[in-house]
Amino acid sequence: MVFVNSMSDLFGDFVPDDYLDRVFEVMRSSPQHTYQVLTKRGERLVAWSKKNRWLETANLGQHCQDE
Repeated sequence: MVFVNSMSDLFGDFVPDDYLDRVFEVMRSSPQHTYQVLTKRGERLVAWSKKNRWLETANLGQHCQDE
């Protein structure tokens, strides 16, 4: 299991969308690993995810839910 950005928040306002795109593309291209992404910024995760439709078919262990 890989804990992505364990010392910060991947969905912080200081992280540009193009960086998120690259991070998730790496995760997508290496399905032999299990990735854990934790965030306190669920609203940004949901907004970013809606722009990346491939996530609909991704093998996600636990889906993000709106509050």
